[in-house]
Amino acid sequence: MLHKVVDEHKRNWHVKLPSVLWAYRIAFKIHLGYSSYYLTFGVQPRLPLESNSNTPVDNSTNPENRIQAFLRLEVARENAENNIIRHQQQQQRWYQDNCPEMQYQGGDLVLWYKGPVPARSGGKFRNRWFSPYVVTRVTPNNVAPLRPQTESLSESRLTSIG
Repeated sequence: MLHKVVDEHKRNWHVKLPSVLWAYRIAFKIHLGYSSYYLTFGVQPRLPLESNSNTPVDNSTNPENRIQAFLRLEVARENAENNIIRHQQQQQRWYQDNCPEMQYQGGDLVLWYKGPVPARSGGKFRNRWFSPYVVTRVTPNNVAPLRPQTESLSESRLTSIG
């Protein structure tokens, strides 16, 4: 969101940040079924334009009203939690249906991915993928000794390139 509202030189991001955060917090989240503002405070947000008009707001200090509002908020949070679980299950089913598990065999060509980058080593622009290696054998947990074009061996997670 912030990327869309800052100027061309991106020097005014700190000016736009409060508005972007407000928009993000009041936006309806499909995976939650609510806005994060509602799940935090238990009421729908009042936009700045609405603050000048008379909108019905329950400011009563009646304990019964407070208890009812708290119970509604708890139900909304439980619903949001159930929505998240359902959404995650849908994503998992989609991934399992559309992304087949890779099966490696000896002799397959793979790239070696070197994970976290130490500080001052080129950072995020450094290439983390190393030239093709040959799988010598595969263990049950998808880890295999790799044989590069030279003779040294290294153990690593596998990523297929072939």
